[in-house]
Amino acid sequence: MKFRFRFKSLLAYRAHRKERAEASLGRARQRLRRDREKRVALKNRFREAGEELRALLKKEGSADLLRSYADFLSDLERRMDAQERVITRREKEVHESLQEVLARTRETRIIEKLKERDREVWLHDQRRQEQKALDELAVIRHGKISV
Repeated sequence: MKFRFRFKSLLAYRAHRKERAEASLGRARQRLRRDREKRVALKNRFREAGEELRALLKKEGSADLLRSYADFLSDLERRMDAQERVITRREKEVHESLQEVLARTRETRIIEKLKERDREVWLHDQRRQEQKALDELAVIRHGKISV
């Protein structure tokens, strides 16, 4: 007789939910990584534009060009601030996704432990039945020899 877990479908369902949560966490981490890279690119562009502006000031560039650089730097600052807010939101999403994975892992582990206990009980019953069959066989053999 083969072991059959009574909550097999529940275990499969919870494992599936855990896998979905892990996939969601992976996507959230990937979005966060992409947004951090975008922040680094913005900071690098801001630094480069600042250096270009300083070089232009040494050359005594036109007022319109200086104004354009100043506007561009202001726009970059605004975009960097917006990117920081996006990163904060992404970090929150990653944290929430991680909490979801942990919760799903706990749920799955509970059912897995129940499965282990049920299997141990089943094994104990199997051993007891085997011992009972061996005992009966011994009684039958002993009875045939003594007759």
